[in-house]
Amino acid sequence: MLGAVVGCGGEIESEFEGKIISDVSVRLRGPGRVEEKRLERIRNFLTVGEGDWFSGEAIDGDVKRLYESGLVEDARVLGELEGDSVRLVWEIDARRPFAGGRSKGADWVLEIEEGRRR
Repeated sequence: MLGAVVGCGGEIESEFEGKIISDVSVRLRGPGRVEEKRLERIRNFLTVGEGDWFSGEAIDGDVKRLYESGLVEDARVLGELEGDSVRLVWEIDARRPFAGGRSKGADWVLEIEEGRRR
């Protein structure tokens, strides 16, 4: 079961601290079309990845960078213990891209899964 990992000044789940991250996925929601360039820009703000040790400080830094980028409305991280490791799921609500006040298509939800590090 996924539990919230709070960042940006909140309490970080201590049960995850120091565990290896086994998987990272991103659920990106928002209005308009999904543009690969936009997805990549958002993904580039996430420094914590598979094979890294879980660090509340690093997660907090990623959350802060996402908000400071102006690309997101909301971002949160969910974690699930899997034995001695933790699986992370980012849930990100993207900002509406400026398009002359009109949306460019239907709302969307996209899941991105990062490949495993070897």
